Amino acid sequence: MADNFHIDRRIAKDKDIQRAYQFELLIPNIGDLLQDDFTFRVRSATIPGRGNDVIVSTFLGQDRHYPGRPTWGGNQLTVEVEEYEDQAGLTAINSWNQRKFDADPQSLTNGVAQVDSRANITRDVTLLMYKYNGDKMPKKCVFYNTFVETVGEVSLNYTSNDSVKYSVQFRWDYWLVKDS
Repeated sequence: MADNFHIDRRIAKDKDIQRAYQFELLIPNIGDLLQDDFTFRVRSATIPGRGNDVIVSTFLGQDRHYPGRPTWGGNQLTVEVEEYEDQAGLTAINSWNQRKFDADPQSLTNGVAQVDSRANITRDVTLLMYKYNGDKMPKKCVFYNTFVETVGEVSLNYTSNDSVKYSVQFRWDYWLVKDS
């Protein structure tokens, strides 16, 4: 009989599974904030899919399939942010959005972007994941040329004792898995 026939022997040799509850979104240098980087503790995030277009070639009457250019799962990253009493998350996102297009009717720069190029609007955003014990995972996901596409509605209700949460949808060009 094999040594690893019983489930308890097999589990003892396996690594611990990754938990899906501890992660942060790191955005470097957003808005006109004093700090260089801003870290969001996010309640939920979905790592988008990645695939390849298929190139079809016919040879001797048969189709041959080859991998083509990469495709990226919708080029959107949606996270749910839990806000703190200092409202730093909402302030940071609003500041970043104002740099893209000043929507304040009282501002002298109303209707104008506060930056001169796309490179000054987009950021390379990093999704950091943590182990069950709180240590950083060895890999992270980096989303390149990212900007805020949509900030979801924020529900405020005085009869509820829930924390303030809202979703933020980011748009990006591509993403890669990198070493932490």
